[in-house]
Amino acid sequence: MRRALNSLLLQGNVVLFTASQMVLFSILPYLAEKSDLELSEVTLAFSVGSFLFLFSSPFWGWISDCWGHQKVITVGVFGLFISNLFIVLMLSGQSAHWILWGGRVLYGISASAIVPITQTRLIHRSNEGSLRPLLKNSIALNIGRALGPAYLVFSSLVFVSFSSSVMILTLICALTLILNLSTYMESENSKTPKLKWSGMTYLQWTALGVGFLFSVYVGGLNLSLAQIFMERLNMSAQNAATLMAKVLFGSAVLAVLIQVAIKHFIRSPWKGLLLFGVLSLNIGNLIIYRLSQQSEVPALVLFLSVGLCIIPPCYIGIVAENSKSLALKTSLLSMINTIGYSVGGIFLSSFLKYNLKIESLILSTGLFLLFSILFLHILKLKGLAYEVR
Repeated sequence: MRRALNSLLLQGNVVLFTASQMVLFSILPYLAEKSDLELSEVTLAFSVGSFLFLFSSPFWGWISDCWGHQKVITVGVFGLFISNLFIVLMLSGQSAHWILWGGRVLYGISASAIVPITQTRLIHRSNEGSLRPLLKNSIALNIGRALGPAYLVFSSLVFVSFSSSVMILTLICALTLILNLSTYMESENSKTPKLKWSGMTYLQWTALGVGFLFSVYVGGLNLSLAQIFMERLNMSAQNAATLMAKVLFGSAVLAVLIQVAIKHFIRSPWKGLLLFGVLSLNIGNLIIYRLSQQSEVPALVLFLSVGLCIIPPCYIGIVAENSKSLALKTSLLSMINTIGYSVGGIFLSSFLKYNLKIESLILSTGLFLLFSILFLHILKLKGLAYEVR
């Protein structure tokens, strides 16, 4: 019973982390207006906080292999609580500039520990192989992506201000921190593994490359889809943003349902699951390329959701097949994802600057991802699983 509750708390940390992200990203203009700051400065501070994940995620993976996973996760939840508390203080308007930057830097340094180390701990606690616990973690991420917008919509319906919503969210973070502290005191008494980098196989390095290409694809897709709706469906910016919000919510809910279904039947990424996911993603890309009416959007959401929710736990599971230095490997994946999102944004910026078709960027990155996954399967068939140091 206690083991199940601890596992639920681990996934709850991830849900809270993602929901908090979605809430704050959705109200950036409100934060700027309420705190008397320029929107550009608020956006830059949030971007810098996210960029710091690039450096802090591998650090926490390294530290957790020495200190213990639950201790580092608790540090991450503490950072999430304090950074949200800084947002509450910022909304009071006093020293908003310094509070904003201090909170986002603290967020970038500490909160990056939550997701990759939770992945590691779930795998260590499971006897079901690496894929099913990773699916659980991915489900938690998608639940958070759905709960964040739903929380804001509910708050507006009951006439709760955004400031009050952030305060309530911060209180929830405080309660979650207390639960993590109690879990740490109860369960983190065993010896932690000594730090040792065990190296990775050719197969795992290739899976890491798949993760990078997937992040490039997602980075370009997330930033460009609203623009595509405007151009292809002749929509206003406001209507396109509304449709984008609906797509994000629907995709998150659908992803949860799909992952709940497949986690009971799939124990390995090599049983056609990874190929099925990337093929579904590319069908969605073709729909984007030929998009001409709003009635095609539900099919677009379906095919993209299947690919987006299946591919990440598969390539993460391959990288995590050898449990040695697991926290460092999952943190390395987090770093690769951050770089990939940035590269996707740079590609999109270049396409926009030179008036190239955004749909071509999405289609081409999707095809590169398909070829990389095919190459990964070829390596598996040839048995190239020896270690590279």
